[in-house]
Amino acid sequence: MLKSYLLISLRNIRSNKGSSVLNILCLTLGMATCLFIFNYVRFEYSYDNFNEKAREIHRVETDTYFRQEVIKTNAFTKYGVGQSLENSHPEIENSARLIPFSENSSAFLLTKDLEGRKRTTFLEKAYYSESSFFDIFSVDWVEKKANEEMLSENGLVVSTTTAQSLFPKLIQNGQSILGKKVNIRISSQNEETWIIQGVFKPLPKNSHLTFGALFSLSAKDFLLNSASQENTYTYALVNNDYDRKLFKEKLIDRDLLSEFSYKELDFLSFRPLRDIHTSTNVSNDPGQSAKPTFILFLIVMGSIILILAATNYINSSIINSIERSKEVGIRKLLGVRPVQLIFNILVESGFINLISGLLALGVFLFGVRSVDLFTSIDYPNVLNTHVMLASVLSLIVIIIIAALLSGYFPARLLISLKPIEAMRGKNQVVNSKQSSKGSGIMRVLLVFQITTSIIFVSGLYIVQKQLNYVKDKENKSFRMNLTAKFPGLTGANDDYARQIQGFISNLIKDDKIESADISNLYNGQIKMRQTIKPLYQVGGDTTALVDKFDLYVIDHQYFDGANDQFLSGQNFDRRFGYDYNGTIVNESALKAMRFTNPDSAINKMVRPYNGPLKIQGVIKNDSINDIPKIYVTGLRYPTYFDLTILARGNSAEKLNSSLRAAQNNLNRQLSGIYFLTRKYDEQLVMEKNLVKIFFAFTLMAVLIASLGIFGLSSFTALKRAKEISIRKILGADISQILYLLVYDFLRLMFIGSAIAIPMVIYAAREWLESYAFRINLHIGLTLLPVFGMCLLSVGIIVKQSWGTSIQSPLQSLRGS
Repeated sequence: MLKSYLLISLRNIRSNKGSSVLNILCLTLGMATCLFIFNYVRFEYSYDNFNEKAREIHRVETDTYFRQEVIKTNAFTKYGVGQSLENSHPEIENSARLIPFSENSSAFLLTKDLEGRKRTTFLEKAYYSESSFFDIFSVDWVEKKANEEMLSENGLVVSTTTAQSLFPKLIQNGQSILGKKVNIRISSQNEETWIIQGVFKPLPKNSHLTFGALFSLSAKDFLLNSASQENTYTYALVNNDYDRKLFKEKLIDRDLLSEFSYKELDFLSFRPLRDIHTSTNVSNDPGQSAKPTFILFLIVMGSIILILAATNYINSSIINSIERSKEVGIRKLLGVRPVQLIFNILVESGFINLISGLLALGVFLFGVRSVDLFTSIDYPNVLNTHVMLASVLSLIVIIIIAALLSGYFPARLLISLKPIEAMRGKNQVVNSKQSSKGSGIMRVLLVFQITTSIIFVSGLYIVQKQLNYVKDKENKSFRMNLTAKFPGLTGANDDYARQIQGFISNLIKDDKIESADISNLYNGQIKMRQTIKPLYQVGGDTTALVDKFDLYVIDHQYFDGANDQFLSGQNFDRRFGYDYNGTIVNESALKAMRFTNPDSAINKMVRPYNGPLKIQGVIKNDSINDIPKIYVTGLRYPTYFDLTILARGNSAEKLNSSLRAAQNNLNRQLSGIYFLTRKYDEQLVMEKNLVKIFFAFTLMAVLIASLGIFGLSSFTALKRAKEISIRKILGADISQILYLLVYDFLRLMFIGSAIAIPMVIYAAREWLESYAFRINLHIGLTLLPVFGMCLLSVGIIVKQSWGTSIQSPLQSLRGS
């Protein structure tokens, strides 16, 4: 029986080639769009699921409360939080810390090839971490040293991609790189050496953490134990006793919140690993988050496109059912039951949807490739078994839903025809009660298509107009706070510092920037520390009493207000860069350089680090066994500029233009300076991708709506053929006949516009709220898209109705 149903379906498809091709085209586009969106949404919600312990892993975050409400959330915590939670809460089984390798997490790795030539490898993401990280997160190892703890002192693990860049010939020859040395330049004269202890496969794309290398944290512990800095990503592994709501209350002191509600207070909070990617408004997040509202928008758009395609097929099927009226009448007279007719039509609908689905899979794969080539959207890889299986299963569900949606109502319409009525032919059927009901359904579906098309076209028009508006807004400006990094200049002295101060003053005077704060500290933190050879007095004994000194790059802010720490001398000058050859030393360094007391060391010259240094202050040791430490400052070392610039307009393109102009101005005197932020680049990419997505959806919506108008205009002309013939006999000309048919459709256009315009205005108002400068939103912005849709509709209607309008009245009446 199924075979006969398929043969009947093939015969009907052959006899209605034009409408079948249009139906398949619409369904293909709808299914491909749906598949594209749903696969992307599935990928967004699959983030971090590859971790075997994903359910138990949580990220510890810092919530800032004001007036007993959370006003901001920071992905960073203080350094010692993880260990403290483990010790005080039995629900925490383990914890791990990640600390960005640099301000923007990047790193430059130095290696030597087999010929002894130096290679430099840039890593966009690298972190300091500890061995417990691998006990919590799932990492797929390619090779590692057996029975050895990962990330022991000076240990390093790298991804296969990084390994290929570091030692390409060894990797090509299949040789191990375990134990190989990698250097990191920490100053113009000094490098640190790290030993590769393992090679891992890169983490999947659906991981909120990505990195090319992890460095041992143990060698940096003593630098990072400050209780005042939030610079650490902390992850906790919880056990079965963990209850999120109860644990949250343990971390918050409600009495303290109530007593000091007028102050900003920080408390810890836990976020499940699988919720991190879809969390918003979290500062210092190591990855890009996905906005749930945008994901919902994509789901709604995909569903609408599929429904549009299905409604178009319904309209086409209703029209085709009239052509099949005699067939249905004969089959009914031969005793075919209504259930068999319904099943036959559903099989035909399923067959067309199956063909569309197979074509949609090809269009989907082609679309994914096009996205990779022409946009910067990070679309997931679909060419693997797991993703392809999920895509095929999704496609099967879409085909079943689309077949039921598009086949059931035409089937019900056909079985409602009486056999005698059906045998009289399509002219009798087209004027039947059942046909009128079908016509009403078609009109409702067409109104839905018109409404959706107007929403898409108006939305695209408003989005494009707003983005052009903010690009051209030259007479408005706002303040933008940025941090730039200057790598330092060897030999910079107080004259150079005065030049820089004068240069900055001139930039402020010329309104190139509004303000600038210069420091060797980044957000109050020491960012440069290195181990150096012991210093000695100039003209004194050069025999070393210790193996090494630790050098820290700071400025006057670090010891500001800490006069009780100074045993002798003073802090650095507040005029940044003037103490270019000055140093502050602790008691251990003083003793190692053979000074008898603090006062005797002041203004004495010591070497050999980077030229002679003059001691201008001596501070107390932090502990009895504190190691020798010296502190330096100035423009010879990495320097941070906290800038406030006036940016014109608020589009990402204008913001980037302001950034480039500011960087060019600064580079005239500060060669190599660069900004540490990328958020404006990301905003520019997002805006461009938004327009592309809108344009694609709009194009498909208008195409499907046009096909709907095409079908309904043919049906209406056929249904009103007798009326048109009588009007022509009574003296009506072609223009009056066309006006009659066009007017009928313009009423539907008016209904669709009346529904769409308020929805567009409301949605546009909500979207424009995020812009400091925005277009004046009024109903006129939607009238142009409506007018365009009207012109398109009139053109289609005139083309389809022309044949009926010029047909001989006697021929039409004879057929009736």
